[in-house]
Amino acid sequence: MSDLGIEIKRTRKSKRITQKQLAERLNVAESTVRMWELGKNKPSVETIAQIANILEVDFLYLAYLAGINLIKTETDKEISDLLKSKENLLAAYKDFELNKDYFDLHELLSIDNHLHYKDKLLTKEEKEKLLTIIETVLG
Repeated sequence: MSDLGIEIKRTRKSKRITQKQLAERLNVAESTVRMWELGKNKPSVETIAQIANILEVDFLYLAYLAGINLIKTETDKEISDLLKSKENLLAAYKDFELNKDYFDLHELLSIDNHLHYKDKLLTKEEKEKLLTIIETVLG
Protein backbone atom coordinates (compact mmCIF):
# COMPACT_ATOMS: atom_id res chain seq x y z
CA MET A 1 0.00 0.00 0.00
CA SER A 2 1.15 3.53 -0.71
CA ASP A 3 0.95 6.34 1.82
CA LEU A 4 -1.73 7.96 -0.34
CA GLY A 5 -3.72 4.73 -0.55
CA ILE A 6 -3.50 4.21 3.21
CA GLU A 7 -4.71 7.77 3.86
CA ILE A 8 -7.59 7.55 1.38
CA LYS A 9 -8.73 4.26 2.92
CA ARG A 10 -8.32 5.44 6.53
CA THR A 11 -10.19 8.70 5.94
CA ARG A 12 -12.86 7.11 3.77
CA LYS A 13 -13.60 4.52 6.46
CA SER A 14 -13.61 7.12 9.23
CA LYS A 15 -16.27 9.02 7.26
CA ARG A 16 -18.19 5.76 6.74
CA ILE A 17 -17.97 6.04 2.97
CA THR A 18 -17.68 2.82 0.98
CA GLN A 19 -15.35 2.35 -1.97
CA LYS A 20 -18.45 2.18 -4.15
CA GLN A 21 -19.83 5.47 -2.79
CA LEU A 22 -16.49 7.25 -3.28
CA ALA A 23 -16.22 5.84 -6.79
CA GLU A 24 -19.71 7.06 -7.66
CA ARG A 25 -18.96 10.57 -6.38
CA LEU A 26 -15.74 10.63 -8.43
CA ASN A 27 -17.31 9.09 -11.54
CA VAL A 28 -14.82 6.21 -11.57
CA ALA A 29 -15.12 2.45 -11.22
CA GLU A 30 -15.07 0.94 -7.74
CA SER A 31 -12.04 -1.10 -8.82
CA THR A 32 -10.20 2.18 -9.50
CA VAL A 33 -10.64 3.28 -5.89
CA ARG A 34 -9.53 -0.18 -4.74
CA MET A 35 -6.37 0.07 -6.89
CA TRP A 36 -5.54 3.50 -5.40
CA GLU A 37 -5.97 2.18 -1.88
CA LEU A 38 -3.76 -0.83 -2.66
CA GLY A 39 -1.13 1.49 -4.11
CA LYS A 40 -1.30 -0.14 -7.55
CA ASN A 41 -2.33 3.13 -9.25
CA LYS A 42 -2.43 6.83 -8.36
CA PRO A 43 -5.20 9.29 -9.08
CA SER A 44 -4.50 12.38 -11.19
CA VAL A 45 -3.90 15.74 -9.49
CA GLU A 46 -7.42 16.75 -10.51
CA THR A 47 -8.88 13.62 -8.92
CA ILE A 48 -6.79 14.12 -5.77
CA ALA A 49 -8.41 17.57 -5.47
CA GLN A 50 -11.85 15.97 -5.76
CA ILE A 51 -10.96 13.29 -3.19
CA ALA A 52 -9.69 15.97 -0.79
CA ASN A 53 -12.95 17.85 -1.19
CA ILE A 54 -15.16 14.78 -0.68
CA LEU A 55 -13.18 13.42 2.29
CA GLU A 56 -12.62 16.91 3.74
CA VAL A 57 -8.85 16.57 3.95
CA ASP A 58 -6.06 18.89 2.93
CA PHE A 59 -5.35 18.77 -0.80
CA LEU A 60 -1.65 19.61 -0.42
CA TYR A 61 -1.24 16.78 2.09
CA LEU A 62 -2.81 14.23 -0.28
CA ALA A 63 -0.76 15.58 -3.18
CA TYR A 64 2.40 15.23 -1.05
CA LEU A 65 1.48 11.62 -0.19
CA ALA A 66 1.07 10.98 -3.93
CA GLY A 67 4.62 12.23 -4.48
CA ILE A 68 3.51 15.57 -5.93
CA ASN A 69 5.30 18.42 -4.19
CA LEU A 70 3.36 21.49 -5.29
CA ILE A 71 5.34 23.80 -3.04
CA LYS A 72 8.57 23.21 -4.96
CA THR A 73 6.99 23.01 -8.40
CA GLU A 74 4.77 26.09 -8.31
CA THR A 75 6.60 27.60 -11.27
CA ASP A 76 5.69 24.65 -13.46
CA LYS A 77 3.13 26.14 -15.87
CA GLU A 78 1.20 22.91 -16.33
CA ILE A 79 0.57 22.45 -12.60
CA SER A 80 -0.09 26.15 -12.12
CA ASP A 81 -2.68 26.13 -14.92
CA LEU A 82 -4.31 23.02 -13.49
CA LEU A 83 -4.56 24.59 -10.03
CA LYS A 84 -6.01 27.80 -11.44
CA SER A 85 -8.67 25.87 -13.35
CA LYS A 86 -10.12 24.09 -10.34
CA GLU A 87 -12.92 26.03 -8.64
CA ASN A 88 -12.76 24.13 -5.38
CA LEU A 89 -9.01 24.75 -5.08
CA LEU A 90 -9.41 28.41 -5.86
CA ALA A 91 -12.05 28.71 -3.16
CA ALA A 92 -9.93 26.91 -0.58
CA TYR A 93 -6.62 28.52 -1.45
CA LYS A 94 -7.59 31.87 -2.99
CA ASP A 95 -5.40 33.77 -0.53
CA PHE A 96 -2.33 31.60 -1.07
CA GLU A 97 0.37 32.88 -3.35
CA LEU A 98 1.84 29.66 -4.71
CA ASN A 99 4.89 31.43 -6.09
CA LYS A 100 6.20 32.05 -2.56
CA ASP A 101 8.84 29.72 -1.19
CA TYR A 102 7.20 30.11 2.24
CA PHE A 103 3.74 30.36 3.69
CA ASP A 104 2.57 33.07 6.04
CA LEU A 105 1.38 31.35 9.22
CA HIS A 106 -1.26 34.03 9.75
CA GLU A 107 -2.67 33.33 6.27
CA LEU A 108 -2.67 29.57 6.85
CA LEU A 109 -4.58 29.93 10.09
CA SER A 110 -6.96 32.60 8.74
CA ILE A 111 -8.28 31.09 5.51
CA ASP A 112 -10.90 28.37 5.30
CA ASN A 113 -8.76 25.30 4.68
CA HIS A 114 -8.09 21.90 6.19
CA LEU A 115 -5.11 22.16 8.51
CA HIS A 116 -3.95 19.19 10.54
CA TYR A 117 -1.77 18.87 13.62
CA LYS A 118 -0.56 15.33 14.39
CA ASP A 119 -3.29 13.82 12.17
CA LYS A 120 -6.03 15.90 13.86
CA LEU A 121 -8.06 18.32 11.76
CA LEU A 122 -8.00 21.75 13.40
CA THR A 123 -11.35 23.44 13.92
CA LYS A 124 -11.94 27.11 13.17
CA GLU A 125 -11.95 27.80 16.91
CA GLU A 126 -8.62 26.01 17.41
CA LYS A 127 -7.06 27.99 14.56
CA GLU A 128 -8.35 31.25 16.08
CA LYS A 129 -6.93 30.22 19.47
CA LEU A 130 -3.54 29.50 17.85
CA LEU A 131 -3.59 32.92 16.18
CA THR A 132 -4.30 34.58 19.53
CA ILE A 133 -1.44 32.70 21.20
CA ILE A 134 0.99 33.52 18.40
CA GLU A 135 0.00 37.21 18.44
CA THR A 136 0.47 37.29 22.22
CA VAL A 137 3.92 35.71 22.01
CA LEU A 138 5.19 37.57 18.94
CA GLY A 139 3.25 40.82 19.40
